Amino acid sequence: MNKEDLTLALVKAKIDPEVKKNPELLALIEDPLAELKKDRPVNLISAKFNRSLTVYLLGHQLKAPQIVIDLHKLMAAEAAAYEGRAFSSIMLGSILGGGGK
Repeated sequence: MNKEDLTLALVKAKIDPEVKKNPELLALIEDPLAELKKDRPVNLISAKFNRSLTVYLLGHQLKAPQIVIDLHKLMAAEAAAYEGRAFSSIMLGSILGGGGK
């Protein structure tokens, strides 16, 4: 996912009438929008936002406006790919770098 696609998806969610009624969701959406303005890596933003949204959904019995559910699904693939690469890098580094003394 590129920066423009992510920005568009977040803005669409932010202006949704159901989301506008929920300050907690609005705050969750504002965080990645602010990070995008700072030109942070999209994959990192996606991973962080996906974790935050997962916590929100679990805390609210998976109830959220449909646009938020759709956004979560969209972000999940990007987040999983990023986290998988990060985990692999850490594991490889510990193997090649010699974790022992």
